[in-house]
Amino acid sequence: DAYKAESFDLYNEMSQSIQEAALSSVFGIRLTETSENAINAVSKVLDGTEKDKGAQDITTSGEGAKKQPVRASKTVGRNEPCPCGSGKKYKQCCGK
Repeated sequence: DAYKAESFDLYNEMSQSIQEAALSSVFGIRLTETSENAINAVSKVLDGTEKDKGAQDITTSGEGAKKQPVRASKTVGRNEPCPCGSGKKYKQCCGK
């Protein structure tokens, strides 16, 4: 029980030190003029005041429409005849 309590305390100390290091690195960043412009541009896009040319507007794309993956060609099923013309099932021929 003493080992469990000590390891729990050490884990909490390690977690706290990681959080402190992350916060000090985040708040220790100095902004330059170009990074401020980038932050302003990103905030405009996120606010909706400026649309990204490559981005698609979510509200006009239809709420119920799901995006479907684009397939180059129809895939061959395992139990369909092999496209090589052997007469065997795909799983027994080229699908091995």
